[in-house]
Amino acid sequence: MYCKQCGKQISDDVKFCPRCGAAVGVGTNEANATSRAQITSDAPSTTPMSGGIAEQVNSSKQHSRRRMPMVLIIILVTLALASAAFAAVYIYTTYIAPAQEEQPAQVEPEADENNETAEEPEEEPAEEPEEPDTTSEEREQRAVYDGILNEYRDSQAQGWSNASESSLSDLSSLGLIVDLQQDMNTGLSYDTLESGTVSYAYTDLGNDGVLDLVIGVVQDDGNYQVIGLFSTDGTTTTSLMNGDITARSWWYVLDDGTILNSQTSGASSQNLLVYTVMNGQLTPDRSAYLQDGKFLSWNSDPSVQEDPQTAYQEIENAPRATLDWQPLDEFEPEA
Repeated sequence: MYCKQCGKQISDDVKFCPRCGAAVGVGTNEANATSRAQITSDAPSTTPMSGGIAEQVNSSKQHSRRRMPMVLIIILVTLALASAAFAAVYIYTTYIAPAQEEQPAQVEPEADENNETAEEPEEEPAEEPEEPDTTSEEREQRAVYDGILNEYRDSQAQGWSNASESSLSDLSSLGLIVDLQQDMNTGLSYDTLESGTVSYAYTDLGNDGVLDLVIGVVQDDGNYQVIGLFSTDGTTTTSLMNGDITARSWWYVLDDGTILNSQTSGASSQNLLVYTVMNGQLTPDRSAYLQDGKFLSWNSDPSVQEDPQTAYQEIENAPRATLDWQPLDEFEPEA
């Protein structure tokens, strides 16, 4: 134990300190013992750490290895972001920026004094072209036939009862067919007249710039049979058919503006005559014939050499014209 006065270490069984002479009691000894025990317990432990220094070094290395993947990931992500940024800058400077420079700058609308943007003028819709109206010249040409159409219309309104008395040869021939009310082996049958609609149309026959008048019986399927053809020289009108509907004769308007007259005198005889119209008169253009199985042909142009059978077939199959038919009972004079 130690002396509480001078601190000299003394034995536990003495009562006085041999150095300073201070009394040393049992309590003091116990206190000293306790102090010594505390000092002893507070001293650093000399027991070696478990596992040794080598084990601690290995453990530290293992912790270091576990941290390495995280560092590598951070480095890779940083490199990827840098590459993406470089690519974006390259694309912008190479493609986008030059394209924007080439575009013309948009002109801002001027602002008025009240700092209000001026409104752009509205574009007016383009006017649709009007359909050309009937010219005065065309109306004058149509008006030439007003008297003929008036007479046909009035006769139809009376059931054609006075048609046979008409001075118009085509209308008087029609009246004969109506009066008999039976088929007479002619170009127009009574049944055909009754089943169709009597109509009229203006067209330029012969392509001479002059309107001509066609009167026909139009069926529901669009097919028609001509019962009257009229032309004009500018002052007077003439009939081109001359009442031919009472004969075995059929008239057609062809697509090229010519007229076809088909005649027959028997099973082995067929005549096809093509006309053009000039100055209000029929002018022969070409023809073809079938007589007892033999073909013949004729052409107004002597330089044309054609096979008679081929010419016959061409005329027979020539396309018919499509006319702008108007019902006769709705006719109103032009004049």
